[in-house]
Amino acid sequence: MFSPALGESTYRDKRPNESAAPLTARELEIIKLVADGKSYREIAIILGLSVKTIDCYSQRIKMKTQCHSVALLVRLAIKNGWVEL
Repeated sequence: MFSPALGESTYRDKRPNESAAPLTARELEIIKLVADGKSYREIAIILGLSVKTIDCYSQRIKMKTQCHSVALLVRLAIKNGWVEL
C-alpha cells in the first residue's frame, strides 16, 4: 500500500534545489537555450564552444540545482524567472 510519508519524501527528494549555488551568466545562457529546445550540438554552435564543454556546463548546472532532468531544470528556470514562457 502507498504510504503518504514515503510518497512525500520521495517527491521532495526529486524537487529541484531552489537555494542552489548561484549560477554564472554562461550557465544561465545555456539554461535559456535548453529551455528553447536546443540540443547540446546546437548550443555549442551558437556559443562557439565544443559539445564536450556544453556537456560539462550541463553537468555543473545539474549538480548546482539538483535537477536531474531537463523538465525539472526548465521548471526551475521558469519559476525563478530565468526564462520566459
